[in-house]
This record gives sequence, C-alpha cells and structure tokens, in this order.
Amino acid sequence: MFVTFDDRVDSALHAIRSAFAGLHGKDALQYLVKAVLLAAFLTLAGSCATSLPWFAFPPMFLIYALVATMGALYYVMIRRVHRQDMFSEGGELSRYNRKWPIWFVALFVLSLFSAFFFILGAPRWDGLIWVLIWAAVPLYYLAYRIANRIAKKEFRSQYCKAKAMKWSGGLVLFVLCLVYAVLSVQGSVDAQFDALDLLRHPYMPFADAPSAFLSEADKLSALMNNLTNYGLLQIAKTSFFAAFAVKFALALSVFLSVVSQFAFCLLSWQEMKSEFQLLPIRDDVDVFTEDETWLHVEKRQGERPYLLRYFVAIGLLSVASFFAFWLLEDATSKARETDEYTAADAFVKESTDDIVAVLEGAIEEHKEERDINERYRQRFSELIEERKQTLDPLINEYYDQCSLHVDSYLSWSEGVFGGIAGYLGGFGEGRAVENFKAKVAGPVDKAELERAYADYVDVMTQTMSEYWIEINDGGSDSPMGVSSAGDYMKELAREKGRLELWKPLDESPMNENTRKALLGTGGDTSEETRKAEVSALIDLARSDTFALLEEFERICSGDIGGRITGLSDGTAGK
Repeated sequence: MFVTFDDRVDSALHAIRSAFAGLHGKDALQYLVKAVLLAAFLTLAGSCATSLPWFAFPPMFLIYALVATMGALYYVMIRRVHRQDMFSEGGELSRYNRKWPIWFVALFVLSLFSAFFFILGAPRWDGLIWVLIWAAVPLYYLAYRIANRIAKKEFRSQYCKAKAMKWSGGLVLFVLCLVYAVLSVQGSVDAQFDALDLLRHPYMPFADAPSAFLSEADKLSALMNNLTNYGLLQIAKTSFFAAFAVKFALALSVFLSVVSQFAFCLLSWQEMKSEFQLLPIRDDVDVFTEDETWLHVEKRQGERPYLLRYFVAIGLLSVASFFAFWLLEDATSKARETDEYTAADAFVKESTDDIVAVLEGAIEEHKEERDINERYRQRFSELIEERKQTLDPLINEYYDQCSLHVDSYLSWSEGVFGGIAGYLGGFGEGRAVENFKAKVAGPVDKAELERAYADYVDVMTQTMSEYWIEINDGGSDSPMGVSSAGDYMKELAREKGRLELWKPLDESPMNENTRKALLGTGGDTSEETRKAEVSALIDLARSDTFALLEEFERICSGDIGGRITGLSDGTAGK
C-alpha cells in the first residue's frame, strides 16, 4: 500500500517537472500569444462597454462566440472520434457521426448569449476578478502540461489532449473560485451598508451608455445584483462558511465562461480546421501516432472536405444576431423617447417597492398602497380617455376655424404696415403678433373651449388631491413645504393648467420659423408659400397645446406611488 502511494507521488512530481521543462517550447509560445490576446480582448471589452455605441457590440459578441464555440467543439469532435470506432464505414450512423451541425449551432447560440451576459456583467467586476483572469493565462497552461503528462499514461494519444484540457479547465476554475472566495468573503462579512438605500439607488454602469437596450437591461441586472449582495450580507451575518459557499458559487458563474475559452488557445491550426471538416473514417486506429494523428489520417485518406453548412451557419447566425440586437436597440430607443417610464422601469420599481415593503415589515401597508395606486391609475386613464373624446375635438375645431382667417392676416402682412414691421425688429414682431391674434384668432369664439378646459383641469387636480390625501392617510405635509395637498394642487392648476393656445407667438426670443411665417422673408415669396407657412404656424400652436395638456396630465398622474411628480422632481411651478 505504501509503495503504491509513493509511486503515485513520484509520478505526480515527475509530471510537474516535465511540465516546467516543456514551458519553453513552441506550443507554449503559441498558447501564450493567443491567451494574452484573449485576456486583453476580454479586459478591453469589459472596461469600454459602457461607452461604446450599439453597433460595436455585435462584432464583439461574434468574436467571443467563435472562440468559445471552437474551444467547446473540440470535445464534441473527440467524442465523435471515440464513437466512430464502433460504426462500420458505409453505415448511416457513421455518416451522421462524422458531422455535428446541430452541436455547432447550439454551442454558437449559447456562446452568443454568454457574450451578452459577459458584456452586461463585466463593468461591475472588481479588480480582483480581472487580476485572477490574467493569472489564469499561465496557470491554465501549467495545469494543462501537468494533466497532459498524466493523461498520456492513461489514454490513447487521440484522447489524452481532450482529457487534459478538461482536467486543467476544472482545476483552474476551482482554484480561481477558491482564491476569489477566500479573499473576498471577509469583505462581505465586514460590509456595512443600508440595504434599502442600495435597492432604491442601485449602481447601474450602463445608465448613461449610448446603447439604449443595454441601459434598460442593466436596470434589471442592477436589481438582481443588489438582491444578491443583500442576501450574501444576511447569510454572512449567520455563517461565515455559508457566505464562503455563496461567494464560491458567484465566482463560478463569472469564471466558468472565461476559463472555458482558454481551451481554444491550446488548439493547433490543424485541430481548428478539423472542426469544420468531415470526421475521418477510423477503420484502422492503430496507424495513429502521438501528435501526428490528423497528419497520418490525411496521408492515408486524402484531404478531408470542409462542410459548407458550418460557414453558412456562422454567417446566418451572425447576421441574425446583428439584426436582432439592432431591432431591440431600435425598439428600446423609441420606447424611451415616447414613454416616461419603460417596461424595465415599471418592473424594477414594482419589484423594489415589494422588496422594500417586506424588508421594512410593512407588507400589509404596501398592499393597501398598491391597491390605491391601481385604483387611481385606472381613474386617471378614464379621465384622459374622456378628454380625448370631449376636449380634443374642441381644440381641433378652434384651430380649424382659425385657419379660415389666414387670408385676412396675409392682407395686413403684405400691406404697407406689415412691410414696415419687418424692418422694426422686436417692435415689428410685437405688432405682427397683435395683428395675427386679432385677425386670425380674434374672430373665433373660444368660450366653450375655455370652459371645457377649465372643467377638465378642475377634475384632474381634484382627483390628484384626493389621491395625495388618501395615499398619505389624510396627511397634509408635503416635501416642498406647501401647507397642504390642496394648496399644492391649486398651485399646480394655476401654473400648469392655464390654457395657452398660441405658445409659439409668446416665446422670447421669437423662433426664426415663427418670425418667417409672420413677416415673410422679404423676397418674392408666392402667396401659396406664405399661406402654407402661416398654416404651419397654426398647426405648430395646435401641437404645442396638446403637448402642454399632456405635460399637465403627466404631472398629475405620472408618478402614482406615494409621490407627486412635480414635487419629487422639482418641476412644479416651472
């Protein structure tokens, strides 16, 4: 028994000495060049991801996926080599075994998703993770050399490299996770932070990133990351070893995708080519010799053909991933432009509120608050829909009637006084505005519109006041120091509920397009062109009126969650 143990120790020591002896060879240099380039790519991608435009990511995903796929596909190929020994040369199973398109596509798609999550998570990684990734470059090769020496004694030549790669990958992964867990777990045990504050104000590295889609995905990632950190802190308070196990598991999710890519760096050019070729017919495996397996096969069977389907799959999947990312980016950008709150914002806010309520032990109060929010959200939706059916037609009718009086204004604008006004600067602009309102807007009766608008403002502000009082259990204090919710709503109605039908005319300084519509360009402009410019000015005023109305509605109903938008963001009264 003791002799056997000593022999094993001697064998392991001999393997280590042999590994160090081979570090200076050609294989070591080729590996180090590829591994250093890979580590540099990962580091650069992780550090620059938050500042890159969206179209830079699909090529990065492609590079990441190709490296990961080719490294993993080598194991598939070696398993097929082993299975090929069982099949006769002309059988259907033999022909199927010599190709692996399904595996290729599955691994490539999986690697594309892995690349996305790498880009999304890498900006959050601390310095220790990056140091360990770079340390893995020489560590992986050293582990491989040791494992390869041992594997050569246990397996035939065509299988020992794959086994050594698998063993070395597992060993390095275990070492990296162990080192990270040991060095970082104490920091988690000693950490002191406000979990509620962290949930309400999460760290989001992509918050100001050019990529809209990654920015939205980062909101979900930040929520999950903060929940993980909070859970780790709670576990660390009860058990150091439990916290260590959690840290080890988290490190495993980080290093697994990175370490697996170093397998690619060990492949020779001939082995990489073989992944895209037909598997050789292994009817005489005894002719295979160490390190010359594929060379002997091709001398015996001739050059094996490349399978076009692999290259077609790469091309199609690359184009599909580019267009998929572009479509997601475009849809997210449009959603962010049109919606004050995106779907990610809504999900994160609702989830955060639920979690905070649980942590604060106020889940029943939170459920009651959520019911109130839902009820008033529905009420505001009904009021806005009713407005579209009643108030909107009055607004459109008013501007349509004004458009009928454009000729009256143009008669003044093209006359003597209108011509003189064009040379009087600000004074002339003022005279043009007065005549425009008198000749275009003056003849149109707006009394019914003003009454309907005032009624709508009253209903909206009253509803908002009722909500504010109910959500605060009848309280009257507000963050702005306004004496009561009712006073605040009156101020809101006074500032944001005014009917401004001609906002473009009241701007100072006057917009150049507005001035051009009122006073012309001073050249030989046709009557049709002048009429079109004035009509466009009326349409602009119409659009501004609807925009102001929607802004007022957003202030009243835009933040149903215990706070009034105008109070929380400082926009009230502006």
